[in-house]
Amino acid sequence: MGPITRKASFFLLALTLLCFPLWQAFAAPQGDSSALLPIPKDFSALKSISLFSFPNDAYLVTGTDGTRTFAIPISNGEIPSEAICFDFSYTSSFQTENQIYLTDPYMDEVSDTTYTSLHLLTMTEENVLDYQLYSAVIPNVFSAGPNNFCVSPDSYVYLLSNHNRFLLSVYQTFGDFVGELETQRQYFLYLLLAPDGGLYAAHANIYDQIGYLPTGLEGNFSEDFPLIASDVPQAPCCFLDNNLLIDKNGDVFERQEDGSFQKFLETDAEGTCATLTLDGILLCRNGEDTARTYEGSDSYTLYRFDGLLTCLASSDNSTVAVVESNGSYYFYDLDDVSSEVISDEDPDTSSDPEPEPEPEPDNSWDSIYPIDPLRQSITIPAGLSFAEVKKGFTLEDGYSLKGIRPNGSVLTSGYVGTGAIIELYFDDEAVDSLTVIALGDLDGTGTATTTDVNLFYDFLNGYDNLDDNERLAADLTQDGNIGVEDLLFLKKQLNTRQESD
Repeated sequence: MGPITRKASFFLLALTLLCFPLWQAFAAPQGDSSALLPIPKDFSALKSISLFSFPNDAYLVTGTDGTRTFAIPISNGEIPSEAICFDFSYTSSFQTENQIYLTDPYMDEVSDTTYTSLHLLTMTEENVLDYQLYSAVIPNVFSAGPNNFCVSPDSYVYLLSNHNRFLLSVYQTFGDFVGELETQRQYFLYLLLAPDGGLYAAHANIYDQIGYLPTGLEGNFSEDFPLIASDVPQAPCCFLDNNLLIDKNGDVFERQEDGSFQKFLETDAEGTCATLTLDGILLCRNGEDTARTYEGSDSYTLYRFDGLLTCLASSDNSTVAVVESNGSYYFYDLDDVSSEVISDEDPDTSSDPEPEPEPEPDNSWDSIYPIDPLRQSITIPAGLSFAEVKKGFTLEDGYSLKGIRPNGSVLTSGYVGTGAIIELYFDDEAVDSLTVIALGDLDGTGTATTTDVNLFYDFLNGYDNLDDNERLAADLTQDGNIGVEDLLFLKKQLNTRQESD
């Protein structure tokens, strides 16, 4: 393949200096046919890597080290000799047809200034990447993480800010402010844009309805999205095609005529790494180095990669993957990957009578600490021992409590950290459990430390480094938002404890 067409000659020297290191060619995994991606050697610690597909078997691989971004356009399996590099990072991305939007949020702690830069990459009909960057700056919005922003076909940008999850901001792609909607419900969990332009908004504590506008906001910022009865996917989630959607749990939903979602498949795979193959068959990563199909039959195809599977995508005539091995990244065509067909049949036990269920005791919880029955969680202050936590419960005769650390060991002493489990026993039989959320304890140690502060900084700077429990622990002000106020509260909590020590 000849050199990639460039529209700005001043990039040539920089790209030559970042030439693809030849020594990496000798690190290729053995066995499967793959191509080494020319990631510049000074991008040694990637924060994220993404794979996008376009018509005519064109793909784009992007990645960031937290400071800069590279892009590798691929056409018909041909890998260029070098990557294209940009002096910005990104924390999330959104594709609409042949355009890729990347967000780069910024926060100045001293002045409390925030904004989000929006960068655009375009793949032309000739499968050439147009990288004369168009960028816009969205003021007073810190938008990071998946499903926090989307771009409609008519070039409206919808953004949720990490600092105020009650507010939905709308801009045009060139940065002009359009309007904002302040929800009167619980805070926004995420946004989702359908391929036909239908806009969805999920809210906290609403589990069987989702906000839906078939044609976007259209200038009406005074009222919340109408709610429709629906199964609600868990973020991050994305559309696989016009009607199928997969969420982070690997659950697959079908979009109904009224716009609602109906879950019809539970894969227990990783929904963040999935695609529909050429035959319309769902393919998901189900292990570090494996992916399997979900075909609705008694067998499935298992693909084995020689390394860590990071991305999957499909175009007109191919399904491809990006795999990490020994610090390098490789591009695979699925046709060249080792696979085997595995029977998915279970022994027929339909004739066996099902045992009568035993009556369950009344296992309601009574505690001085807040309990969320839907999340099955309990929120406590950081720095409590298990003995102190137990004193906060009122138990009837026959009931007892047992603590389990996040690593599975029994909790008999020390602090109770985020992710620990409190089990309720009745006559020596476990009947219920709660997951612990210790406010300010993001790393699960049970106390607030400088490590938690550093994790918080990373999160506010756009890195999706917190799981669901850790996000709940980061909401120290308990207002449904995770922002600078929570970080200041955490630092004050830490300083107070250090002064008392």
